[in-house]
Amino acid sequence: MNVSSDDKITFNALRMEDGATVIGEVTPEIAPSEKVNIISDTLEQEVVSLERIN
Repeated sequence: MNVSSDDKITFNALRMEDGATVIGEVTPEIAPSEKVNIISDTLEQEVVSLERIN
């Protein structure tokens, strides 16, 4: 998990629905009906460390 200075939380998780490894983001701007924004769900490798580079 990574928390940026603008309060965005980026995380890596295993999606229970289908077993996919995902990278997701939670931001203060996300509407209450959308709890999480999935950035990627096509990872084929284990995530060791999350670091925002942009």
